[in-house]
Amino acid sequence: MIDTCQIKGFKCFLSQDIGLSKLTIFTGLNNSGKSSAVQAIRMALSERSQVGPYIDGLGGFSELSSDFSDKGAPINISLITSNKVIGSLELTSEGFIFEKGKGLPLVQFISADRYGPRVALPLMRDDESFLNVGDRGEFSAHFGNLMEGVIVSEMMRHPECASNILKHQLGWWMSEISPGVKLDFNVMRKYDSSHTEVNGLRPTNAGFGISYVLPVLLALLSTSARLEDDSEPKLRAWFDHLKKWSSMLLIENPEAHLHPRGQTLIGRLAALASISGGQVVMETHSDHIIDGVRLAVKQESEIPAEAVKIKYFTKSPEECSSIQEISVLKSGQLDNWPKGFFDQGSLNLRQLATKV
Repeated sequence: MIDTCQIKGFKCFLSQDIGLSKLTIFTGLNNSGKSSAVQAIRMALSERSQVGPYIDGLGGFSELSSDFSDKGAPINISLITSNKVIGSLELTSEGFIFEKGKGLPLVQFISADRYGPRVALPLMRDDESFLNVGDRGEFSAHFGNLMEGVIVSEMMRHPECASNILKHQLGWWMSEISPGVKLDFNVMRKYDSSHTEVNGLRPTNAGFGISYVLPVLLALLSTSARLEDDSEPKLRAWFDHLKKWSSMLLIENPEAHLHPRGQTLIGRLAALASISGGQVVMETHSDHIIDGVRLAVKQESEIPAEAVKIKYFTKSPEECSSIQEISVLKSGQLDNWPKGFFDQGSLNLRQLATKV
């Protein structure tokens, strides 16, 4: 597990150590540094990329350098486990240097900008090093087709589902979000295409919520699953890596297009996944996601309170981003509630209760 991400000279950070736990939640006002922290972790974990650490659309060194750093100063991002640097990245105007130790996890990133309902989705290339749902969920149908027979870990199983395989478990959990929904995945290799059927219909007739949450559910359920039939080489390599180095899920805004009930469920499943499998980092603006995590800590004896960290980001226009840690107690309560942290509902109610 990665304990700390150290960031120096990157965007809104001059020098910042971000402590990570099994489940870490980034929250705060818009433009406070949450996405930048996720981007920093992604870049430091992109050592396997054939195109380098830069993320499409973010620009190069000059655009990523912090306004609070000396001009031309390098950008440094380090990932630390048990006081040892297991991966680091240095960016300069002349290039970049990766330093890789042992223990870098298998990474999946799911962007807030996900594919909505589409009739056809692409396939993962045969030369993909590791399976993934795609940054925008574009490989969800192909990933789901490959993973549908794997065994979901006991902690992640729906209490009313008699089957332990991913396809059936996914269906039951999805029904908690959209009652009665039935999913099928189809792959057409000759056409380099895949698609998801929702109750036998094309996904464009099912709304945005199912398409947006599908890659999130697939990633959470599979990260702690196990493989019994190893006839598929890709699956075998993926699970071998999971067993050896574990995994990290980076998820932006899992609440998008979901009813509050579904948002609460995703928070609960994220907490369970972080204990039964790999490490999870989520960026969210949803108090229902937070509530789902709090309920999981309170109701599930296997989830220790210290396994969850909430990072509340703040930033003023003239200052670096700052981060305040909020702890979840075993009772599900929070140890403090800083100003601006999901207090808008109370503020609105107070105004509504005021006599005109």
